[in-house]
Amino acid sequence: MPIRTLRFILPALLLSLGACGDPTDAVTGTARAHVLEPNGTVVAGLVRVRARCEEPGSCRSMKAFVRIGSAEIRIAEGTDSVSTTWSAAKTTVPLKFVFRVTDAAGRSTSVETQEFRVVPGPWTMVVSIAYPLIDASPDWGVFVAEPALIVFDVHTGKGAYGVAESNIHPGIPAVTTAAGALVNFGVSSISVKPNGIREFGGSNAGSLGGSGMRARGRWAAWVGFGPSGGGYYSLHRDDVLAPSLVNAPGWLAVQSFDLAEDGTVAIAGGPYEGGPCCAGAPQLYVWRGGDATQLTFDTAAAVQAPVTDGSAFAYGQLAGGSHRLVYRGADGGEEVLTPWRAGTEPLMYQMMSGWTAFEGPDAAGTWRPFVRAPSGEVHEVWPGHNASLVSLGPDGQVVLLMDDALYLSAPPHSAAVSLGAWGSITRVKWIGGKLYIVKEGSLFRFDGP
Repeated sequence: MPIRTLRFILPALLLSLGACGDPTDAVTGTARAHVLEPNGTVVAGLVRVRARCEEPGSCRSMKAFVRIGSAEIRIAEGTDSVSTTWSAAKTTVPLKFVFRVTDAAGRSTSVETQEFRVVPGPWTMVVSIAYPLIDASPDWGVFVAEPALIVFDVHTGKGAYGVAESNIHPGIPAVTTAAGALVNFGVSSISVKPNGIREFGGSNAGSLGGSGMRARGRWAAWVGFGPSGGGYYSLHRDDVLAPSLVNAPGWLAVQSFDLAEDGTVAIAGGPYEGGPCCAGAPQLYVWRGGDATQLTFDTAAAVQAPVTDGSAFAYGQLAGGSHRLVYRGADGGEEVLTPWRAGTEPLMYQMMSGWTAFEGPDAAGTWRPFVRAPSGEVHEVWPGHNASLVSLGPDGQVVLLMDDALYLSAPPHSAAVSLGAWGSITRVKWIGGKLYIVKEGSLFRFDGP
């Protein structure tokens, strides 16, 4: 399906949306409030509260209130709009925001948001729009307004771009790089940058079970048809800010791969010999833009889902229906991080800045989060708690999930602090050493220690 590019001006698009937060209207007059914020989540700290008159000139006055339990507190007042910040304290009592408008004839309209539960902080809402975000950074955000994928500049609210595809939806993979550009791979693969759209690959790019694309730092890598055709998949890499498209060697078939922030690519694959991958059991390769170098040679065990931080690697090793996790250092030395485990349940592991986070068995045989520090020391994260691994930070911070709440554990990982019960979230990510959460239409930054 051909790609058609669209351009949008974000403010006009957002003003055309309905009221945010599933508001309930109690209408007795003609003037109505259009709620802009809050949208989706309220966190402890300063919360933006905004609304405008739905029909310009129809409002004589507008007031904003916060309702906590049965008590209401007026927090802002205006004519045809209100805009303020309200300090949300940690509380277990649910709250609502109420907007009351009076028209020229003295008739009133009330709009109430949905009920919110305050997420403990300190958090800062960095981005907030009326559509669910697929991904966001402090500079860029991306969302879907059928049938288009919209990328916008957070600072200006302008410069949005889109690709029209009938089957694009919020579940498609899209990643914003640290360099402030977005790489999206759906039915067709594109790179959206400040100066426009560059098209990569064809209708099959980005398939292969979710292993089809990565974006790290200023680099993007994706799987598509081989550069010389032939009907097999090959790997491509590009510098998003200074285009330098290169293709992996044509002889190398790729089963899965990972991309580091310096452009290093770890590959599970082997020489192409028909079928979905390669001849024999996939092995570990490293590719930095020239020829690929093979790092493992165990023909009895297959390499699966490698990760890399640019110098070291971690990968799953599969043999005889069981798998285990192996760490490989920059010097070529290898360590087994988990014992053989039967079955198809995937191993959980991540790597960043010399740290490796993974799930392995404790002394009682219960699988829990562990880290391998840059020094080589391995220890359990938040011992004795039944948590699961969510994300690894650049300084060894580990985000955990337990009983529907997120927790943050920093070295030496003996304890964890609650990040709150967020419910369904889109992404947990690290940008510039800070933890961010993408949820619904907002991007939140954690400002705690």
